[in-house]
Amino acid sequence: MRGIYESFLAIGVILIMATSSAAATCKPTPADQLGPFYKLNAPMRTSVGQGYVLSGAVKSSKDCAPIEGARIEFWLAASNGKYDDDHRATVSSDKSGSYQFESNSPPGYSGRPPHIHIRVSASGYKTLVTQHYPVAGQTTATFDLVLVPEKAATSNSFRKRFGISGQFNVTFSSDRSALVFAFDSDTPLPIGHPSRSLCDQFLVLD
Repeated sequence: MRGIYESFLAIGVILIMATSSAAATCKPTPADQLGPFYKLNAPMRTSVGQGYVLSGAVKSSKDCAPIEGARIEFWLAASNGKYDDDHRATVSSDKSGSYQFESNSPPGYSGRPPHIHIRVSASGYKTLVTQHYPVAGQTTATFDLVLVPEKAATSNSFRKRFGISGQFNVTFSSDRSALVFAFDSDTPLPIGHPSRSLCDQFLVLD
C-alpha cells in the first residue's frame, strides 16, 4: 500500500504542474522542407549580406520559455539565385532566446518564392527544419522559432517499481470538468499490470 500511495503522490505533483502551465503554451513552428542545398558546419556569424534583417526568439512549445544557446543555421540563395558558402551562417540564441540575422533580400528562383532556410537544434528539443518567406517590399521581419520538447523521460522510481518506461500525459476531458492522467508505455502492458490501475485515472476538479 505504501508503494501505491507514493505513486499517487507523485502523480498528484505531476497533475499540479501540468494544470499550472496548461494556459502557457506556444504553437510549434511549422516544419518545412530541408531542400538539397543544406551543408553542415556553417560558420558562426550574424550577417552574410545587407538589405534584410530577420530576428525573433527561440521558445519552448511547452511553456513559451526562452531557449538559450539554440543553434540556428541559415542558408539562402545569393542575388543571382545560386547557393554558395558565402550565404550560410550559424547563430546562437542569447539568454532571452533572441537572435538576429542579416542577409541580402533572398531572390525567388525556379518558380519558388523568396525564402530563407532555417534549421534549429537545442538540447532536449526536437530539431526544427523550416523556412521563412519574406513579404515583398519589407526589409525586416520577426520570426519566432518554437521548438517541441523531446519525449519526456520516465521517472526512475516509476521505472524501477513497475519495470516499464514511457511518457506521462495529462489532458482535460472534453467538457474540462476532469483531468485525465495516462501513461503511454514504450512497451506493451499485459492485462493486470499494476500500472494500468495507476495510470488511467479521471480526477474530478472542485
